[in-house]
Amino acid sequence: MGKKIKKKLKKIIYKALTKDDGWHIKKSKHKVCGDDMVHIRRLYKGRVVESYAPLPVDKAAVYIMAIIQGYQPPRGLHHLDKPSG
Repeated sequence: MGKKIKKKLKKIIYKALTKDDGWHIKKSKHKVCGDDMVHIRRLYKGRVVESYAPLPVDKAAVYIMAIIQGYQPPRGLHHLDKPSG
């Protein structure tokens, strides 16, 4: 993932942190296999109504972009085994 994308994702993560209802995106202090993890959840009236398993930053970027555009995050997102084309 490019440096520009990582910078944009960091800005989105910190802007998405709110005090009340809405989407909460938090970077975990714990690392898994050397990767930072991101937690995504949605609150309504102070209760969690939607939550996703902790994700590596690159997958979280795809999930967040889908959510921002009004779509559900993709299922079965995997790295390519071979080049496409």
